[in-house]
Amino acid sequence: MDELKNIYRQYKLIIWPVLSGVASIIILALVIIPQFMSYLQVKDEINKTQNHSSRLEAKASELEQFDESAAKKNLQTAFTVLPEDQDVPKSLAILQSLVKASALELKNTNFISTSKNSGGKSSFQLNLTVAGPIPLIRNFLLSLKGAPQIFQVESISIKFENMGSAVEATIPISVFYQNVSKTVTNSDQPVPQLSNDEIELLDKLSKITVGLEASSSAVSASVPLGKSDPFQ
Repeated sequence: MDELKNIYRQYKLIIWPVLSGVASIIILALVIIPQFMSYLQVKDEINKTQNHSSRLEAKASELEQFDESAAKKNLQTAFTVLPEDQDVPKSLAILQSLVKASALELKNTNFISTSKNSGGKSSFQLNLTVAGPIPLIRNFLLSLKGAPQIFQVESISIKFENMGSAVEATIPISVFYQNVSKTVTNSDQPVPQLSNDEIELLDKLSKITVGLEASSSAVSASVPLGKSDPFQ
């Protein structure tokens, strides 16, 4: 015991600072550092919540200015140009309207097949047989570029009449459509905006669609078919 007291008296100036340092390290490791790490974690969560709230507020502000009627109109135009599924009667009606506008005689129309093109879009094929002068047939082919639906001429077969300048042309046309994938976007993602070029294109297509809808609906019941049931 006396020996310990002598050691203590001899090294007390060193023992107390060492003990104080050890105690400080223990307090730092067990209390201060965990509390500091917890503070940083809470602060990070608060920042994430604030950022998420700011994005939601910005999206809410965008949605308040969202033109629902214009969006519906644009969707209707887009689905007219590239339908979700094959609508043979409607496509036939549009083609007949274009034939009529080109002053040609539509003699026969056949539904051929369904297929997948290389781009992944679905398509079906219609065979049109029209009669008239070659310049009018050329005008009809050019009018397909401005049609309110995506048409692609696969080939053209022309048979000359015995008399006059009229010819009979058989034109296989591919009609495209594509199923729309229904995906749910993240709530804090910004509202997609159309570019100026996309708006101009939709406006142009909308005018073409409106111009042909009336005529196509008027003739849809009288489209001549090569078969009584085009799907057989």
